[in-house]
Amino acid sequence: NAVIHLAGFTFWWDAQAKRTPFFQRFLDALRNDPNAAANNYYFDVVTSHQYFRPDTVYDLTLWHHTMMRAYGFDKPVWLVETNAAPSLDPTWLAPGSQFKITLEEQAAFIVQAFAMGLAGGAERIAVYKMADTPGDKAANPEPFGLVRMDGSHRPAFAAFQIAASHLSGFRSATLDRRNEVAQVTVDRGTQTTTVLWSRVPSPQRVTLGARAGSALVVNTQTGATWTQGAVGGQYTLNLPGAICTQPADGGCVVGGWPLMVIERGGGGAAPSASQAVSLTAGQPVTLAGSVPVTLPTRLAATATATPTSTPTLTPTATLTPTPLPTQTPTATATPTVTPSVTPSLTPTPNTAVSSPAFDARSGLVAGGILLVFIAAFVLRPRQK
Repeated sequence: NAVIHLAGFTFWWDAQAKRTPFFQRFLDALRNDPNAAANNYYFDVVTSHQYFRPDTVYDLTLWHHTMMRAYGFDKPVWLVETNAAPSLDPTWLAPGSQFKITLEEQAAFIVQAFAMGLAGGAERIAVYKMADTPGDKAANPEPFGLVRMDGSHRPAFAAFQIAASHLSGFRSATLDRRNEVAQVTVDRGTQTTTVLWSRVPSPQRVTLGARAGSALVVNTQTGATWTQGAVGGQYTLNLPGAICTQPADGGCVVGGWPLMVIERGGGGAAPSASQAVSLTAGQPVTLAGSVPVTLPTRLAATATATPTSTPTLTPTATLTPTPLPTQTPTATATPTVTPSVTPSLTPTPNTAVSSPAFDARSGLVAGGILLVFIAAFVLRPRQK
């Protein structure tokens, strides 16, 4: 009756070594095992760790689903570790860090990663980690906590609360646009949350097709909210440009502060959704710029077993290998800081040893009392 998780795959080790990804080799071994299907392929959940790049969160969450479907089955993917640890926190500078990330970029990443993870088909998402501990400096050059050792909150703490509050109860999500602007639509049953952000340094003015006469708009940077009426069946929104401390692929590693548009009613993408991502069976897809994968034709007819909608991958998207740190963070002690928001629901017993997290099946959000991720799934350095 146990829920069996696979180890948290690195992926990037294989990409940098220009070899077939471990997960694909694992699936090959299952295919050659005559007893695998009868034993439910020996596992229940794919465990993923993705850091620093929201695009990678989407692409690799989707990639794991896509690979399983190509082999004739599908299982949930849990993103049990994600974050963009700041290297430019004045209280803990990390000048030697491979990624230059400000406190504001860490906070914006939290919202973007949640949206992209859901669009890629993640069933649960957890942030590593709740609070810094004294042993962290020996493990990583940069801090990963939403809370500092002195108990003060980094901006990412409030960003987590906003994201968890307005994405709770999600049923499915789609990535509807990824050019200068990223647009993710999250169906929450009685509500739809659309998350938009600029992927480039310049501010962006966008129009969003309306489902209702008005929407609640949330500024994830300040927490400010306002009601905006639709004009001509559309909302017009101004997105701030990305800080872009570290440029990448013609854009930025982390985009600008997102806006969330919350409307009554659920269901698919907004009427004006453009550049909907698509995937063609048999089409080569290059991951990490070095690992070509051709998706079998049978993929088109393979049903998905995940509770979220079937995501699709932008054919032109190319992942760039992310540098890896040298050490693995140590297990974290229980933090003494209590978040300012207390969740109203109690998570179900079958949760992973990670949090903050939320569950696609029950829609439970640990948006308030954030437990600490005990590094039970960690088999490698932080995957960056």
